[in-house]
Amino acid sequence: MRDELSALLEQAAPAIVREVAGALSQRSGSVYRARGVVATGRAVGDLVAAMVADVAAGNGKQLRAGLRDILSRLSEEAISFRDLRLVQEALRTDLFTRIEAADLPLAALRAVEDWFHELTHQCSLYLLAQREHLIDRQASEIEVKLAEQRQLSIPIVPIYEGVLLAPLVGNLDAYRAQVLTTRVLEVVGRSHARLLLLDVSGVPKVDQEVVDHLLRTTRAVRLLGCQTVLIGIAAELARTMAGLDLDTSELVVRRSLQEGLSHALATLGLAVARR
Repeated sequence: MRDELSALLEQAAPAIVREVAGALSQRSGSVYRARGVVATGRAVGDLVAAMVADVAAGNGKQLRAGLRDILSRLSEEAISFRDLRLVQEALRTDLFTRIEAADLPLAALRAVEDWFHELTHQCSLYLLAQREHLIDRQASEIEVKLAEQRQLSIPIVPIYEGVLLAPLVGNLDAYRAQVLTTRVLEVVGRSHARLLLLDVSGVPKVDQEVVDHLLRTTRAVRLLGCQTVLIGIAAELARTMAGLDLDTSELVVRRSLQEGLSHALATLGLAVARR
C-alpha cells in the first residue's frame, strides 16, 4: 500500500502543485494572491515534496523540519490562520480525490490523513510562535513609546542666559530619575549652562533611591561646570532627606522658584532693579 501511495504521489506531484497553486493564487485577500502563482507554486511544491518523503518514511520529519522555512520564503510577514487553512484544504481535497480515483485501499487515506494531522499541528505551533513574536515586538514598541513620553514629561527650558529650569511633576521613580540625569547632562552639555534650577515642588513623594539619583545628577552636572539648585522641597521630602544616611551638604536648596531665580542672578552677578 505504501509503495503504491508513494508512486501515485510522486507521479502526480507536478499536477498537484500546478492545480493547487493556481487555485490558491486566485483567492482574493490571501497571501497567495499577493505573492503570485510562481511564489505560491514554490511553497506548495516544497509542501508536496515533504509529504512525499514523509509518507514514504512513515513519519512527519521533513514537514517538521521545513514548514517554517517554507512559510518564511513565501512571506516575510506572519501568515494568517485563514491562509494556512486555505492551503491545507486545497491540498487535502486534491490528494483525496486522486487517491479515491486510483482506488487505493483505505490505509492509503489514513496515511495521508496522518500527515495532514501533523501539518495542522505544525501550523498551530507556527501561529503560536508568530503570536509570541508579535506580542514581544508590541511590548518593546510600547516600552519605547512610554520611555519617549517619560522623557517628554521632563522639560528642561532656558529661563535666562546660562540658567536652565527643570520642573518635575508627578511621581519621580527610579526610571524617571535616570531619564532626568540623561536629559540634564545632554541639555547642560549642549547649552553650556552655569545653573540648573531643579524644581521638585510638584513631586509628591520620593524614596532613598530617588534622592540618591538627585545627588548623582547634582554631581554629574557639577562636572560640566554647572551648579544645581534644588527648589520647592516639601515638608515630607525634607523629612525623607533628613532621615537618610546621605551627604546632602553639596545641595544648594531654595524654598521657591523666586528664591531660586534670585540665587541664579546673584551667582551670575546680576540683579533685578525697578525701572
